Amino acid sequence: MLEEIEFEDRPGVICFQEANMGWEDWRAVCGKCNCLGFKPLSAKVPSKEQRSSTVVTLAKNILNSLLIGSYTISEGAALSVSVNNLLVTNVYSRPSYGSQLENMAKLQEVVISHSWNGKMLMVDDWNEFFEESSSMMGASFGLRPSFLDSDTTRWKGCHVIDYVLHNLEEQCVSSIACRSEVASDHKILEFCFCALFQESA
Repeated sequence: MLEEIEFEDRPGVICFQEANMGWEDWRAVCGKCNCLGFKPLSAKVPSKEQRSSTVVTLAKNILNSLLIGSYTISEGAALSVSVNNLLVTNVYSRPSYGSQLENMAKLQEVVISHSWNGKMLMVDDWNEFFEESSSMMGASFGLRPSFLDSDTTRWKGCHVIDYVLHNLEEQCVSSIACRSEVASDHKILEFCFCALFQESA
C-alpha cells in the first residue's frame, strides 16, 4: 500500500499491533522499510528459533526518531518512540481487565523511568470497550481521546477497541478516519497531527 503513495504523502509514523513475525520476516520488513524511506522499530525482535507477536512502529527517515522504551509480556506489548518532540507509544493488550492492569503498570514504568513530561500520543489496540479503557488511560497519563469518524474499529461487530489518546492542543489533531483497505479484522485508522513537524523540544 505504501508503494502506491508518493513519498511526500506517506504517513510520518505507522503503528502495527499483533505483528506476528519470524527472523526472516523481520529482515524483510527492515529491507523494505529502508527502500520506502522508513525506520522500523519493534518491541521485540524475533529470534531465529521462534516467531514473536509484538508491536512495530515505522517512522519516516526524515524525522528524528529514537527508541525510548519497550516491553513484551504474556499479556501484551508496547513500544515508546520519540519522534521529533513527541512521544509516540504503540500498545497492544490481550482482552481482559487483568491484562489491561498489567499493561498499565508496565507502561507507567516505561514513561516514568524516562521522566517524559511533554507531548504524548498513544495508539492502542486495547481489546476492550473504548469508554472504560480510555478513562483508565486518561487518568493514568493525562491523555484524552481523539474523535473517531466511525462506530466501530473492526470489520465485523460494532466495537471500538482501537483508539488514539493524546495531550496535544485540539487544533493539532484531526478526527480519526478508517481506511478502506483490509489488512486484518481490525480497520486501519488514519489521522493527522502537526506536532511531528514542529521544532524539537
